[in-house]
Amino acid sequence: MKKYLPYFYRIPVLFILLFSLNARGQGSETFQTQTALTSNYLNGSFSGETSGVTVNFIHSRNEGFASVDDYSINGKGLMLRRADEPSSVEFKIPNGVGIFSFKYRKAFTGNVNRVLAVQVDGMEAALTSSFGAGSGADATVYNFSVTVNKPGLVSVKITYPIGTANGNRQVTVDDVNWTGFSGTVEPRINLQGNGITIPNGTVTTSIADGTDFGANIIAGTDVEKTFTIQNHGSGNLILNTAPFVQLAGTSGFGISAQPAAGSMAGFSSQTFKIKFNSTVPGIHTETVRIGSSDPLTPIYSFNVSAVVLSPSITSDKSVMTGFAYAFGQGPSGRQPFVVNGNNLAGDITVTASANWEISTNLTYDGANVSPWNSVVLSKTAGNTVNNRQIYVRLKDGLQAGDYTGTVTLASLSAPSAVINLTGSVTAGIAFIKVTGNGTAVANGSASPNGLNNTLFASQNLGNSQTKPFVITNSGGAPLIINTLSISAGDASSFTILNPPLTGTVLNTNETAGFDVKFSPILWELKMQL
Repeated sequence: MKKYLPYFYRIPVLFILLFSLNARGQGSETFQTQTALTSNYLNGSFSGETSGVTVNFIHSRNEGFASVDDYSINGKGLMLRRADEPSSVEFKIPNGVGIFSFKYRKAFTGNVNRVLAVQVDGMEAALTSSFGAGSGADATVYNFSVTVNKPGLVSVKITYPIGTANGNRQVTVDDVNWTGFSGTVEPRINLQGNGITIPNGTVTTSIADGTDFGANIIAGTDVEKTFTIQNHGSGNLILNTAPFVQLAGTSGFGISAQPAAGSMAGFSSQTFKIKFNSTVPGIHTETVRIGSSDPLTPIYSFNVSAVVLSPSITSDKSVMTGFAYAFGQGPSGRQPFVVNGNNLAGDITVTASANWEISTNLTYDGANVSPWNSVVLSKTAGNTVNNRQIYVRLKDGLQAGDYTGTVTLASLSAPSAVINLTGSVTAGIAFIKVTGNGTAVANGSASPNGLNNTLFASQNLGNSQTKPFVITNSGGAPLIINTLSISAGDASSFTILNPPLTGTVLNTNETAGFDVKFSPILWELKMQL
């Protein structure tokens, strides 16, 4: 025999059941009873269908009026528009949340990819898969849920992921549900780079999430990346004893900024930085480890990698020969070579060994200074040295004999390039040099010049003037002076005074002086030497 509760008992039982569900925090939002949303994109709020819940929306509109642009899911719904503001709908839930879920679909026909993010207490806790990329309408309805498991007042927001580009990418959201909080609060560690989750144990690196520091790094260059530790759980996440982030080895990576705090509240985040710098060309890989109180992931690890380019230095010559001069007649003639460099971490230093001299120009002047044994070629902003010409010669003042040497091209981390040099100084020959007033008088010169005493001033008849000259043996063998004479022109107006004796021998760098006297005997221009 069935027993029935009296009618007046049924209402209190139903009331107690509903009250029990609300007290546990379970609730939903179908948007059916709200009137705040309109056909225009607006900001606003309304009281949710579940007691005590407030729904806040930004740049959102109603969807489901059976209009010509009906992209509804189940009657009334809410449409997000774009990331510019960004469009969002937030649920302020007072009694804790266990699992939060909702339905969503593409709205309108644009072919832009769509992804939604769920933020818990302001932190991005989960992302949906990409959807809606094809052109045209798509009536597919998707379901998404995220475990929140947090007691007390909880903010859950549906919006676009951080970093989403501006522009329309409409999405309809409907049938939002959540279970009440139950069980024990626990922390859940998660790592992100560039807003992308890096799964625990990841060994394959990626440019997208920042774990790949680059494949074209110049040696000695700093590359720094920022990573985010997130606590996706409701309990406090305690990081292990400092240093909180550790590296397995020393492959050029270092922690340039550790997390600021060792304890992280539920649904909070903080950052740390890793810097890479190495002068060793090749592939570098390192494992990052973070220990914490997450019972499921006590050690969170992932790999980072970087590739340092191999710098190179080249020259158009590897051997240079033919440098020669007679003893006392140096330096030798100059010969050029061309230098190039790529992927350089520093400037190229060009160094000549003993007895050899280098310069960036033929005249060995300007920025080139004695002893001319080193030249620095500055690299460009593109880390190159392009077609720089350098001159080399065998230095003056060497004894007769054969000489070898090198020019070395070096730069940080780059293999050096070496040019081998050979030359000789032959047995000496005598070489006469005449100077007046310290300035050379060229052999055969027909252009008198006051600087070297070959141009005499006007002189009255009967008077005279005298100017001194010096003979120097700048050669490598003894110079024997025979006779000094004046010929051609008006030789009678010029007289050599105090000449060295015939047969005078001048060894290398020895000198002998003489004077020339000008005493005109006729009134006219006299020019002779």
